[in-house]
Amino acid sequence: MILYLLVFLFSTLCTYLAFKTKDKVSASILLVFAFLAPVVLAGCRNDSVGTDVLLYGTKTFYNATQSNTFLQYYTNQLYSFSNEIEVLYLLLNFVVTRFTNDFNIYLFIVHFILMTLVYLTAYDYRDSFPPHLFILIFFLLYFNESLCFLRQAFSVVLFLYSYKYVLTNKPFKYYIFVLLAIGFHNSALLLVVIYPLQLLINSQEKHIFRLQIIVILVSIVLYNFYAYLVVFMTSSGILSVKYNAYIMQDFKTHKTDVIFCILIYFLLFLKRSKIFAIDNSVNILRIYLPICLLFILMGSFTDVATRVADYLYMVIIIVTCIFIKHLKFSHILIYSFIIVFLLINYIYLSLQYNHAGTIPYTSSLLNIK
Repeated sequence: MILYLLVFLFSTLCTYLAFKTKDKVSASILLVFAFLAPVVLAGCRNDSVGTDVLLYGTKTFYNATQSNTFLQYYTNQLYSFSNEIEVLYLLLNFVVTRFTNDFNIYLFIVHFILMTLVYLTAYDYRDSFPPHLFILIFFLLYFNESLCFLRQAFSVVLFLYSYKYVLTNKPFKYYIFVLLAIGFHNSALLLVVIYPLQLLINSQEKHIFRLQIIVILVSIVLYNFYAYLVVFMTSSGILSVKYNAYIMQDFKTHKTDVIFCILIYFLLFLKRSKIFAIDNSVNILRIYLPICLLFILMGSFTDVATRVADYLYMVIIIVTCIFIKHLKFSHILIYSFIIVFLLINYIYLSLQYNHAGTIPYTSSLLNIK
């Protein structure tokens, strides 16, 4: 855990200095260091770091090394796994194995792509909030998960990058990235509704409070009657009976995730009159927070719900950073408060849940056992 935090601190500090310095050469060198630190950390890890790496990561990679054509590889995967592995994830494995059989190089390439998208996102919003704080919040909220959820990590980060097209009303570009995201993980089908939801929020700007109440009430109903709805839909033939398993699973909802959503909602409520007059894009939080909270709570039924919440978290990260930047004199204090909370949350998840199997960090390449 300490190693992760040291890398986060180093990368955040280098990012801060890179955007502060006026010398382009120095800024470029600092950004390279900031970028490579987490990428090297991810690339040098053993295949035991991250639950899904051993579950399907190594198998899909080494199957690709033994396949001569992509069609042969894809067909073999259909028989190897009970759940179909998405085509773009398989294609990435196949392409990488054309020039290397080293799984660590593959892990390095995966996070090279992921962190490129994260840093491009930070750069795109550099006038809206401090890039280094955005990077740090991403590290504390999602970096360890990205080491585990190999397929969905691509979908989540693609959505993170493409959300700018939702805010700037460019649906064609947005849906190109949605298609790419679906190609890595089918949970990204949820992203199809994000743009229409944004249009609805914009059109109901004067009635946002009413829309907010409706969303909260619907969320409460869905949470309390989720099991009954699934049983009804499976018994009626609307859903496959396999979905009954989603109400029989026993998962624990992380209380700190619930507290984080409530905390942001509380800050939003306190400063609502000042913020909404400056930037109505913050209205999004009033709708996304209760929806995200719903899926976090439904994580007690199935981990599928928490996977959905990961996408909503990306919106919350971006819009919360915009929201806090508008608070002017108090924004540093609030940023500090949120960072401290997320740090405590990170330590708690690391000690209590091993952060999706990413703790302890081990690396034969770095001689870390």
